[in-house]
Amino acid sequence: MLTDHALKVGDFITVDEISGTVDTITMLSVKVKTSDGRIVRIPNETIINAKLQNVSSHPTRRFDVVVSVSYDTDLRKALEILGTIPAKYPLVLADPQPIVFCTSFGASGIDITLGVWLNNSDLLAVRNQVFVAIKETFDSAGISIPFPRWMSTWFPSEHHPGRLNPEIHLWEQGNQIYLGKTGEQA
Repeated sequence: MLTDHALKVGDFITVDEISGTVDTITMLSVKVKTSDGRIVRIPNETIINAKLQNVSSHPTRRFDVVVSVSYDTDLRKALEILGTIPAKYPLVLADPQPIVFCTSFGASGIDITLGVWLNNSDLLAVRNQVFVAIKETFDSAGISIPFPRWMSTWFPSEHHPGRLNPEIHLWEQGNQIYLGKTGEQA
């Protein structure tokens, strides 16, 4: 670590699932102070063999937020609205330009990514501003952010209206859950 110059004291790094500010670098390990104040010693061997992310290696970085919109949303309108948010906040850099793009078709909606550039020191402030702005802007535009929903259907029996039919059962096979009549289990 001393000769590679991949990191220095004061850098914010992530190694495996540990994130924090580099406190000390020795021949054997790197000590990192996490955001909750813990000091974690990471052996140099772990750093060499793991994926090291040094967020501080450049003075600016891109922060991406992925937001879902329901499938009945006017997608062009949602993209346009998201594109207007960065210009409202002076901590968001104009150069490089923010980006907005569709990411995927999710289980409950269409995922859109908004990427904004910022100075490393402004991450938390920008993160909070962007999240609040997306929620408020979508609310005022009538765009809903979907969430997973489960539907449960009850099957009343002839003898017990309003009660679960004793012939209908749930069973688990592997990591799947099935619903069917007695005797249909695979």
